[in-house]
Amino acid sequence: YKLGNYLSGHALQYLYLENNIFDIEKYLYMRPFPKHSTDEEKFNYRTNMISTCKTVIFIFGKARIHPKSKYSDGIQQEFEIAKQLHKTIIPVGVTGYESKIIWQEIKQNITLYPYLERYIDVLNEENDVSKIVKTILQIITDVVS
Repeated sequence: YKLGNYLSGHALQYLYLENNIFDIEKYLYMRPFPKHSTDEEKFNYRTNMISTCKTVIFIFGKARIHPKSKYSDGIQQEFEIAKQLHKTIIPVGVTGYESKIIWQEIKQNITLYPYLERYIDVLNEENDVSKIVKTILQIITDVVS
């Protein structure tokens, strides 16, 4: 898919080219995750990163370190942190792995996420990455409005 690159590219284009916004970090916060950290450092990093955001988008969530587990415990921890901090959560289930599990949990409890009611199924459709990106941007627009 390369959805992360696709999504970030569209977000940058939307902010910079279409809206003449030059202070990108005010609107888009993406950070690589540090590789060598203790569990406490990872938790603090996740909490700090999520606390600075209004919207948290979950994609993929495949474990790289533990070959026996194909799911990322870190993504699940980020989901719990985002819920606790009352963030707008957007799970892109079609990307699979932990994001699919988060998508399923949200779909089962959709009344807790009313901003996703109209869009939840699109976030799990495999047919059109562009449609998913437009849907994510629409969700964010709806929440901000």
